[in-house]
Amino acid sequence: MNIFNKFNIIIIIAAVLILSGCSAVSPAPAERLIRAPKLTGENALLQKAFEGAVGKDIVLKTPLSGSYRSAYVLYDFDGGETPETFAFVFYAERDNEFVARMNVLKRFENGWESIFDDAGYGSEVYEISFADMNGGGYKEVIVSWKLMDAKSNKYVYVYCYDKNGEAKGDAFKKILAEQFTVMLPIDLSGGGKTEIFTAVLDTSQTRPTAVAKLLGIDKNNKFTLLGSVNLDASASSYMDIKTDEKDGVKRLYLDGFKGENQMLTEIIYWDKEKGRLVSPLYNPKSASVTETLRPRGAECVDINGDKIIEVPSFISMLNSYCVYSAAESKAPLIMNVWSQYKDGELVPIVRYIEDGMKKYRFSIPYEWLDKIAVETDANTGVTTFSQLDTTDVNNSQLFEIYYYTAEQWDALADKTKLAELESSDKETVVFRITPLGAKFGVTANKVKEHFMRIEN
Repeated sequence: MNIFNKFNIIIIIAAVLILSGCSAVSPAPAERLIRAPKLTGENALLQKAFEGAVGKDIVLKTPLSGSYRSAYVLYDFDGGETPETFAFVFYAERDNEFVARMNVLKRFENGWESIFDDAGYGSEVYEISFADMNGGGYKEVIVSWKLMDAKSNKYVYVYCYDKNGEAKGDAFKKILAEQFTVMLPIDLSGGGKTEIFTAVLDTSQTRPTAVAKLLGIDKNNKFTLLGSVNLDASASSYMDIKTDEKDGVKRLYLDGFKGENQMLTEIIYWDKEKGRLVSPLYNPKSASVTETLRPRGAECVDINGDKIIEVPSFISMLNSYCVYSAAESKAPLIMNVWSQYKDGELVPIVRYIEDGMKKYRFSIPYEWLDKIAVETDANTGVTTFSQLDTTDVNNSQLFEIYYYTAEQWDALADKTKLAELESSDKETVVFRITPLGAKFGVTANKVKEHFMRIEN
C-alpha cells in the first residue's frame, strides 16, 4: 500500500440552523439529540418559561466552539427510564451585553421551570460540554466563557447538579472557575473519571509564564490540583489540543506559535508510575522547547494513519537541491521529517521531499538515507535521484521522475522505458529506472509505494 494513502483527511462540516426569533437546538450526540424548538407546542412553553424568568429584553448567545452551537441546548442528564431533561440557555441582558449568562430550565410534568441562573466570565460563550467527573452518575456541566478580545485567555466553569437542592433554588453549584488558554476535559490520569486539563499563557507579568495543569474532582465535588508542569513561555498562542494513546498512556500535543515565523510542539502526559504530569521535551535549564521548533504552518498530525501523532521538522538533504526558474538558481532541498514520541525521544517515522513544482511528494526509504542525492527542477519538471558513494559522478543516476502537462505528454516523441505513476486529462507523471538504479535496489513497486500526489 502506498505509504501516503493512509493520510488522514479531516472534513469539517458546519451546519447552521436558523429559526425566526429563536436559535435552533444545538446539534448533539445521537443519543442526546432532541428536536429543534419551532415556537409551537412544548418548545413554545420552553421559550415562555425562559422569558418569564429573565424577561424579553435580552440577546441570545451562541457557543463559538464544540458540539453544541446553539443558544438553546437540551440535555438528558441520566438517560434512564425517567430521564431528566434540562435546557441550558445562553443570553445577555440587552443593557449589559458584555456579560454572557446561562439560565437552566428543567422539564417537569406540567412544563418547564427555570431553576438556576449564573453570570459567566466574559461577553461570549465559548463552549459547553458534559462529563461525569465524580463518578456520581449525573454529568457535570462544563462551560467555557470568552472575553470579546480574541487574544485574551478564557475561563472554564464547572457546575454540578444536586437534585435535592431544587427546592432550595440550589440545584446547580459552581465548583470550578479556572483560567485557560486551551482546555480539554479528558481522563488523562487513567483513573476512569474525566478531568480538566488546562494550559495557560500569562503575559501580564514582566516575565511571561506558561503552565499546564490537571484538575480532578473528588466525591465531595471538590476540585484538586493533580499535577502541573511548566511550558515554554515564549509561545504567544496555542492551537487546539490533539491527543493520541500508546501503551495505555494518553498524550496531549500542544502546537504553539512563537513570534511571527515559528512554532513549536509541547507533548504532555501523565506518568502513572510517578503520579505526576510530565512535559518531556521541556528543558528546565533554558525554560524552553527547542527540539520541535520549526517554521510556521506545519502542525503536528497523524500523517500515516496509524492513530499516533507525528511532529514535523525540516532539514536540508545532503547534496540535494531545487532548481528554480530565476536564472536557474539552486537552493538546498528541504526534507520533511515526521517523528513520533517513543521511549523519551522523537523518532523519525516518515521522511519526504517535494518536487520543485509542488506537484508530488516522495518519501525517502530509511535504507537510502545518506546514500542518495536529489535534484528537482521547477523549470523542466524533472526530479533526479542519484547515488552519492560512486566514483563516476557522470553516471550516478538511479531513477528520474518526470512531470508533464497534457500538451507536453502528447508532444513527447519517445515514451519508451517510461513507467506511469499517475495520469489524468491534464497531466501525467512517469518515471524511469536506470541500470545503476536497478542494481542499487530501486524497483517500480518501491517508486510507486513512496510516491504521493499533492492535491491542490
